[in-house]
Amino acid sequence: MGVYVPTLAQIVATNPDLSTFQYPPKVGVVLTIAGRSGQNGLAISIAQ
Repeated sequence: MGVYVPTLAQIVATNPDLSTFQYPPKVGVVLTIAGRSGQNGLAISIAQ
């Protein structure tokens, strides 16, 4: 299993209005497998 996080360049390429977008310090994550969700309170930090 893997997690894909697009680069800021990829985000801006699809929507130029997001040229000043920055990832927040923490992003909530919900893991869903076979229709069942994982625990609440998971977070992922994204470094640029």
